[in-house]
Amino acid sequence: MLIFLLCLPAMAAAQAQSVADIIAQTRMHGYDAPSTRIAALEAAKDRPGENASAEAKRQYFVALGQLAAAADNATAFTQAIDGLEQAGQSQACKPCKAQAMVLRASWDLTRKGAATTLTLLTRAEQAMGSDAPPDAWAHLYAARARNYRLAGHYAKSIQDALKALRIADQQKNAALQVEMTILLALDNASLGDFPRADAYIKEAISQATRIGFGFQLAYGYLNLGHIYALRNNREGQYEALTNALQRASAVPDLAEVRMIALSNIADYHLQRNEFETALDYAVQAGTLARSLDEQRSLAIALTNEGIALSHLGQLDKGIERVQQAIAIATKMQNSEHVIGMTKELIGIYERSGRYKEAVDALHRVAEMEKTLTAQERQRDVLALQEEFAVERKQQEIDRLSAINAQQKALAEARNAQRWMWLVVAVALAIAAFYLVRRLRGVRSANRRLSRANEVLEEQTARDPLTGTYNRRHFQNLLQQAAAGLPKHELRTPQPFLSLVVLDLDHFKQINDSFGHDAGDAVLIEVSRRMRDLVRTEDSVVRWGGEEFVLVLPGTGADGACTVVSKVLAAIGSTPVRYKSGSIPVTVSAGATTIPETGVRAWRFALQIADLALYRAKGGGRNHAVCVSLIDERALAETEEEIDLDQAQAQGHLRLRDVAGPGVGTS
Repeated sequence: MLIFLLCLPAMAAAQAQSVADIIAQTRMHGYDAPSTRIAALEAAKDRPGENASAEAKRQYFVALGQLAAAADNATAFTQAIDGLEQAGQSQACKPCKAQAMVLRASWDLTRKGAATTLTLLTRAEQAMGSDAPPDAWAHLYAARARNYRLAGHYAKSIQDALKALRIADQQKNAALQVEMTILLALDNASLGDFPRADAYIKEAISQATRIGFGFQLAYGYLNLGHIYALRNNREGQYEALTNALQRASAVPDLAEVRMIALSNIADYHLQRNEFETALDYAVQAGTLARSLDEQRSLAIALTNEGIALSHLGQLDKGIERVQQAIAIATKMQNSEHVIGMTKELIGIYERSGRYKEAVDALHRVAEMEKTLTAQERQRDVLALQEEFAVERKQQEIDRLSAINAQQKALAEARNAQRWMWLVVAVALAIAAFYLVRRLRGVRSANRRLSRANEVLEEQTARDPLTGTYNRRHFQNLLQQAAAGLPKHELRTPQPFLSLVVLDLDHFKQINDSFGHDAGDAVLIEVSRRMRDLVRTEDSVVRWGGEEFVLVLPGTGADGACTVVSKVLAAIGSTPVRYKSGSIPVTVSAGATTIPETGVRAWRFALQIADLALYRAKGGGRNHAVCVSLIDERALAETEEEIDLDQAQAQGHLRLRDVAGPGVGTS
């Protein structure tokens, strides 16, 4: 017994870690439970005292505050805030003050709503100071991205999440990489870009598994279930939610995951018309949300509870629960939830015969959805994501090339040394003979390496599903445009360029009616038909989801309209064969032609083509609008949103409608 007691201090000393080690371990591997890391920080041998530097205090208290927020530990959280504010005041530490505000915003987000926290984050950005370290800015961007998401501003959320992710990549902060990748998956799913959402969530789950970040892995599966639900894959949803619930049940700190999983499993049972089971799960979720003071999750639980009650014949109670949920979501300025909850309320109104109230609610939803739909077309945000993906691919290519070069240099050095001794040991003539053969082998290996790199470059420029070019290829074309296109590639004396933006009509209905495999088959066949129509110097680019861009160098306005007319006919005249049936498909398009090929002109042309596509869709779909720019400088310099009809009346451009098959000529 004496020996055991004497060993205890030595064991405790061996287990005590430095603050820097704990923070580094958290960034590299995350954690299973934040409470264990909080205990480690509080027991750290170099925990900063009153006389510690401001930077030491900032690092310590920010880490403590982030972990405390994840663990819902109010005591540790208050300690972290107090420590940062004191350092900010007594040691004039601007980042300390700013990050204290960021932490408060993170804590209040699900309790008080996005409006209050956005004000705090705005103040934090102003207080940060230009010399703030990168991790402080990453903290701000990550918190603001979550804020924008909760408020329904998905495009802004993506912008800030990418900023945080770029810093996380630079600093090798794997834990933050996982968190931001999950957030990007959710934002893209909310905007209807499911291929990108799927790629992000699978990347996040894979990385969380690889580094051992059990806490975020549970969130990864929880949000995978959410994405499956949006895609109407109910079995995938249930499997992912069950996985999340099992992981969360073993960790007390994951009460939020348990709560959300319970609420979403209630939704799963609602879809299966198992209303009593759904009600049970919804009530459990609501009880847990109240205990955690999670207002956002409480609103979701109340909605599911209301739907279940209405189907069980308790219509008035059901309406009351959903109205309570809408009031909470409205107060928190969560527009996505308000829209979804109001749609559920409309269904209950209709079942109860309250049609006037249903119509009034329908008008409110239509107005709110205008803002959400507008976000789906923000191509600048889509381009940001593609540019970031290209950066990562290029970094991987550079890394592989560096490894190949290093291996090649080492091999050549070893070979040179080996052959040198052989020359000394054997006759010079024999050594020369073998040296020539070896050099030929090296040249052959170099050629194989060069071909492999060319294949890798080509693969990174192609969309893996359709085989068309991707945004990376488009970015390369932009870089070429900066220097001007070679004259011999143009079939007209003037350097005309036409861009066509195409969008498959009612593609979501195809996925919903026939399944996502059918949607993929449609995308593949539509891509093939477009590639068959264009010239070798033209490019078919998959822009994202069901959207494509045709790049037509040397093509004037009349030529662009001709190409668009052929594309409409090729796609709309013949349904796409799928299994034993066929799927009718049409597209809408916007085209624009510019008399120059600079980078700014390309981007402006893309903006005008997008507006033309909007006009085509608003005109009933299955047709295109071609825009010939007459005074593009006047349009480009305007600070107001461009109205195509008004611009045509002012003589800045000319519009021409092209009808698809089966549509009367306009």
